[in-house]
Amino acid sequence: MDPQAFLDHLTADPEVDGSLVHVQELPARPPLVQPFPAGFPEVLVGRLGLLGIDGLYPHQAEGLAALADGRDVMLATGTASGKSLVYQVAFAQAALTVPKATALFLFPTKALARDQLRSVRS
Repeated sequence: MDPQAFLDHLTADPEVDGSLVHVQELPARPPLVQPFPAGFPEVLVGRLGLLGIDGLYPHQAEGLAALADGRDVMLATGTASGKSLVYQVAFAQAALTVPKATALFLFPTKALARDQLRSVRS
């Protein structure tokens, strides 16, 4: 069910009547996408392009730059904002330069682990 249909369902439900005190729609904003940085591996540009990713969000670019500088990174952004792409790309870059590179990915739940595995495989 799309968000508008869900909202319509809630507002029409007599059991919910009076529980909703405010509804506000915010207009969509265009994404702020930066081009891949100079020196970004072309093979990764191609693979990401196949997934419809044609650039990086600012938090992704900053995270990758910090990792490249050897710094620790913690990202705190909204759901589905592309946080996972940062560690996936960082490892892919390492694997391109060190073919025997390995990584251990730990996830808190089976559902998240399956989702992340599906994302890495694509």
